[in-house]
Amino acid sequence: MEIRKAKLNDIDMLVDNRLEFVCLIRNVANIDEFKIHTREYLKKHLEDDSIIAFIAIDNEKVVSSSILCVYETLPTPSCLNGKAGLLLNVYTLKDYRNQGLACNLLTKIIEEAKKLKVGKIQLDYTDDGYLLYKKMGFEKLNREMVLKIT
Repeated sequence: MEIRKAKLNDIDMLVDNRLEFVCLIRNVANIDEFKIHTREYLKKHLEDDSIIAFIAIDNEKVVSSSILCVYETLPTPSCLNGKAGLLLNVYTLKDYRNQGLACNLLTKIIEEAKKLKVGKIQLDYTDDGYLLYKKMGFEKLNREMVLKIT
């Protein structure tokens, strides 16, 4: 098994992995459109430090992934430099779970985020991931909301 930072030539495998994960947790109305937009986003951001992705590959397939989108916002008391990350797609295929892959990839994401001076990392968690995030030091927030524009 190979564990490494994702590169441009990994995009097709990353898109497939992300699609599998997202379809497990949500209804995707237009899968083809979602794949196109995901591929375009990864192609644009994968090598400019605005997205950090680590993957575990076995038999030429991504079996575990962790992706951090890095962005800047107005400074806050909890993130004075305004550089934040949104953690997405921490996902391991069922046959590869409980082997420490997600923890390993998440550790690499956090190390890379520190190098880029990311002040905080946010995420939406599933019940399956909650204990891992808690173990890694993430804190549960109580007062967040969202407004979906489109």
